[in-house]
Amino acid sequence: EAEEYAAAAEAFWQRGSRTDLLEAGDAWSVVDSFLPARRAYTALMKEGNGTPIIDSLSGLAQHKIGVSHYNEYDDAGAASAYRKAILIRNQVFPAAHKDQAHSRRNLANCLSYLGQTDSASLLLREAIDIYETVQPTDSVNWLRSLKDLSQVSAQMRDYQTGVSASRRAISLLQKTAAADVYDAHYIYYTSGTTFYTF
Repeated sequence: EAEEYAAAAEAFWQRGSRTDLLEAGDAWSVVDSFLPARRAYTALMKEGNGTPIIDSLSGLAQHKIGVSHYNEYDDAGAASAYRKAILIRNQVFPAAHKDQAHSRRNLANCLSYLGQTDSASLLLREAIDIYETVQPTDSVNWLRSLKDLSQVSAQMRDYQTGVSASRRAISLLQKTAAADVYDAHYIYYTSGTTFYTF
């Protein structure tokens, strides 16, 4: 199966269109070949002469570069990539867009691991604000961002924010059918821990 993914990635790479390069990067990522995946993502963000292309596809590619670093437990590398993805996505989307929130949430998780909890908390609040306003609503990632904010708030000993985030998460969980058992478990567990500590 790994050989098939690698062969598919190489075939997409040879075809060479921007969407093919995205497919090549995704195929290499499936088999944890992150260096060639990043090479493909990087290639689709540039014209043939090396001029950067600023559009939603470039924003997605930069976000996926962040994911590839995260999957290698390289939080600093992932954080750098997510920051670039946020810059691109802020430039591309004139109004709030869920992709902006995705990159903020992922960056917040990396910064939390790096001990930068204040910055993580701010990014999660920004992500939650975006998820609250965009249509169609991405209720699952909104829910997960509230859980993440509750956890970061506990690290900061900001229990008022943690309790508020947990209450909002429980309310949202009870309104959305998109959440699975995994999400429900972690929402209740994190909320219970937050309430108990407070």
